[in-house]
Amino acid sequence: MDIGSDKALALRAKSVKFADTNDEPLVKRLGSASNVSARESVKSIRSTRTNTSTWLNSSSRNRGKRRWRRFTMRLNPRYWVHVLNKRLPILMPETRKRRYWDFFVLTLVVWTALIVPFEVGFGSIGWDGDYVMERIVDACFWLDIALNFRTAYIDHSANMVRDGAKIAAHYIRTWFFVDLTASIPFDVIVLWFVKDMSNEGLIALGLLRTPRLLRLGRLLRYFDRMKGANIVRMGKLLFFMALVAHWVSCLWFMLYRLTHGSLDWSYDSLTNAKIMTYYLEAYLQSFLLMIGNDISPKNNIERLYCTGILVIGACFYAIVVGHMSLLVNNMNPTASRHKFKKDIINNTVRYLGAPRDIAGRIDQYFDYLTTYSHPGPDGMALISQLPSSMFQDIAIWMYKDLVTKVPLFKECEPAFIAQLVIRLRLAVFLPSEVIFRIGDVGHEMYFITKGHVAVHNDNGEMLAILHKGGFFGELALLATARRTAQCVALCHCDLTLLMAHDLVAAMKDFPDSAEKVRAHAVKRLNDMQTAGKVAREAHAYPAPRHLKKLNPAAAEAEEQAAIQGGGGGGGPGGIGNNGIVGNSNFSPQLGGQPGVGGTGPGGGNPGVGGSFSPLLALGPGGMDGAGAGGERVPLLPPPTGLQVCGSLQPQKPQLINHHM
Repeated sequence: MDIGSDKALALRAKSVKFADTNDEPLVKRLGSASNVSARESVKSIRSTRTNTSTWLNSSSRNRGKRRWRRFTMRLNPRYWVHVLNKRLPILMPETRKRRYWDFFVLTLVVWTALIVPFEVGFGSIGWDGDYVMERIVDACFWLDIALNFRTAYIDHSANMVRDGAKIAAHYIRTWFFVDLTASIPFDVIVLWFVKDMSNEGLIALGLLRTPRLLRLGRLLRYFDRMKGANIVRMGKLLFFMALVAHWVSCLWFMLYRLTHGSLDWSYDSLTNAKIMTYYLEAYLQSFLLMIGNDISPKNNIERLYCTGILVIGACFYAIVVGHMSLLVNNMNPTASRHKFKKDIINNTVRYLGAPRDIAGRIDQYFDYLTTYSHPGPDGMALISQLPSSMFQDIAIWMYKDLVTKVPLFKECEPAFIAQLVIRLRLAVFLPSEVIFRIGDVGHEMYFITKGHVAVHNDNGEMLAILHKGGFFGELALLATARRTAQCVALCHCDLTLLMAHDLVAAMKDFPDSAEKVRAHAVKRLNDMQTAGKVAREAHAYPAPRHLKKLNPAAAEAEEQAAIQGGGGGGGPGGIGNNGIVGNSNFSPQLGGQPGVGGTGPGGGNPGVGGSFSPLLALGPGGMDGAGAGGERVPLLPPPTGLQVCGSLQPQKPQLINHHM
C-alpha cells in the first residue's frame, strides 16, 4: 500500500512544474527523503489550484451582479436627480440672470399670444424667416422647461426649497404638463405626414397651434411674482382686455373665412381691402361688442356669435370696471385711512355738540394729512411693529442727529441714544396751533423735525423762532416746574416728543450715561437758578414717580420733610462770603426759623426762607430763597459727591432755555 501510494504521488508530481529557472519535477527538487513533506506540498498545490478557480468564478459572478445593479440603478429616476444635483447647479428665482431670462420668455409669450390667433384667423403672415422664428421660440420654451427643473421655488411656508427632487416633483405637479403641451408643435407634426392641404385644411391646421396659447400661464406666473403695485395691476387689466378683444376679432374673421361666399357678413362692406384693414375693422367691432354696442350682424352665425360675445363682454367689462374702481380707491391707502378716521371723529364731535371752530380745525388737520399723504402719528407708530433691528435702524436714521444736539445727551454712549430714539413719538401741529402755554406743567421735551416754532413770553412778545433741528422744553425732563414761555407753531410742524418716563427707563439700563445726564442736568439747573428762573416759576407740586425712582433716599427724605415741616420757613441759610461755603446748618426737615440766605453758593440768593429740594442736592447750603413759604422744587439728583465751591458768576441762559 505504501509503495503504490508513493508511485501515485510521484506520477502526480511529474505533471506539476513551477516557473523556475530549473524546470525539474517536484519529486526531484524535493528529494525522496521525506514523503510527508511531499504530501503536504501536493495538498498545498491542490488547495491553491482550487482557491484560484473559486476566486475566478466568484469575481465573475460579482462582476455580473454589479453590472445588473448598475443597470437597475440607472433606471431609477432618483439616480438621475442625484447626478443632476452633482453636475448642474440649482438656480435662484430672484437672481438677476434668472429675471432677465423670465423677461425674455415673457416677451416670447406675448409674441405667441398675438401671432398665433392672428394666423389662425387671418392666415399666415408670410414674411421671410417665419418658420425659423417659430422653431427658435419652440426651442426657447423647451429650454425654459429644462431650467424650471433646476430653479428653486418658495413653498407655502415661505421657505426656499433647493432640493432637486422636490423641485422636479413640484414642477411636475403644477405647470409641467401645461408647458409641455404648449411646446409641442402639433402643426409641424401633421405637416410631416400630410403634404397637400386645402384652404379649409389649412384653417383647421391653424387650430392645432392654439395649444401654444397655454404659454399664457407663464405670463400669469410672472405677474404673480411682481410686486402688487396698483399701477401694475391696472396695466395688467388693460392688457388682458385688449388681448381678449384681439382673440375675439381673430375668431370672428376665421368664421367669416370658413363661410365666405355662402352667407352675408358685416365684413362684406369692405371690398378689395388688405388684411390689416380687415383686422382693424374686426378689432374695432370686437371692442365695441365687448362694451355693449350694437354692430348689426348680417347672418344667424354672426348673430349667435355676437350674442355670446355680448354676454362674455358684459361680465368681463363688469370685472374690469370693478377692479379699476378698487384700484383707484387704493391708489392712496393713506388718504383712505385718514378719511375713515376723519368721518368717525367728525361724527363724534357733532354728536358731542362741539363748537364749529373745533370741527373746522379737525377738518384742516385731516385735510393736511390727506393732501400730502402724511403717515400721521399712527403711521409712524406702525413702524414699531417691524423687526426690532429694522425699527432701531430706522429710528436712528431719523432722530439720532436731533437727540445728539441736546447738551444733556452729547456725551452719552450710542447704545443709550439708540434706546432713546426708539421711544420717541411723532406729533403734528397746524399753523397757529399752541404747543403749550405759560403755566402748563409738562413732562416731555420737543424736537423739531419739520416746520418752525415761535416762542412768546407772558406779554405776547416773540422771543425767538426755532427751526428744523431745534429743541425746546428740556426742563420738563428735569423738574416738575411750570412752563415759562408759550410755543406756537408757525406752519405745519412735525414735532418729536421725548417723555420723562422714557428717559428714566433708558437711564436704568445705562448707569454711565445716566451719570452724565445727571451731571449736565445739575449744571443746567444751577445756571437757571443763578439766573433766577427756576425759583420764581416753581410751584409746590410733588415730585413725579419717575423722578423719585432716580434717587429713592432723597425722595424719602423729601416726603418725611413734607410731613414734619409742613410749609414753614426754611432753616438758617449759610452766609456765604465771596463764594466761600458758610455755616449752612442744613436740615432736611425744611422747618424752623426763617433764615437769610448768603450771597455765595452756600446760601444762594438773598431771601427769606430758603427752599430746598432733596432730589437735587447741590451741596451744603440752601437754594434760592423764593419767599417765606419755602416751596420745594423736586428735581433730578446730582452725581455722587458733587460739591459746589468757588466763585459762581451768574450766566445768562440761552433763549431756548426759557421755554420750560
